Amino acid sequence: MEKAGSFENLKVVPENQSFEEKEQPFWKKHGSVILSIVFLMAAFFAHIWSGKESPVIIMLYLLSIVIGGRSLFLTGIKNLFTFTFDMRTLMSIAIIGAVLIGEWAEGAIVVILFAISEALESYSMDKARNSIRSLMDISPKEALIRRGGVEQTVHVEDIEIGDTLLVKPGQKIAMDGEITKGTSTINQAAITGSPCLSKKRFLMMFLPAR
Repeated sequence: MEKAGSFENLKVVPENQSFEEKEQPFWKKHGSVILSIVFLMAAFFAHIWSGKESPVIIMLYLLSIVIGGRSLFLTGIKNLFTFTFDMRTLMSIAIIGAVLIGEWAEGAIVVILFAISEALESYSMDKARNSIRSLMDISPKEALIRRGGVEQTVHVEDIEIGDTLLVKPGQKIAMDGEITKGTSTINQAAITGSPCLSKKRFLMMFLPAR
């Protein structure tokens, strides 16, 4: 799974192992993109002011390309040698081609646009991951069951098929199952998306909910 998600630097962590990801401000996490934009704007205004493309301006464009497209180039060139042609490979070829024909500004703009799109995608992915992580964190880790006539609290991983799960008012339901006694309403908004309470009674199935 880690190999399949390597393009997004995904890591697989065992369920019973806690994992805390350090949150970084957007500007700090994508500082190279901001710095690349600064060099591009400096080169652009210097080009307008001087009216010609001097070595200093070319150097500014080059810095913008290298700083903003470093990770893109590393992945793209690596894929090129392994004959893996994806978006990063094609973008790297296009930018290198722009540099070879002397179109420094166009090459830098392509790098900036790609870097911005990557930053926005990363931001949206982080929000989605945090939402899923928070949803997983609210799921109960233990449950009260009756096994052999004895009530006991066990970890959800130790619940077996056929165990009787005892659910008290306001308590979260740890596992799905079938109601054998009693009637109640269950909040299944986390699963169904509906804010309405679902009424459950004898022999009806239920899913983990509140």
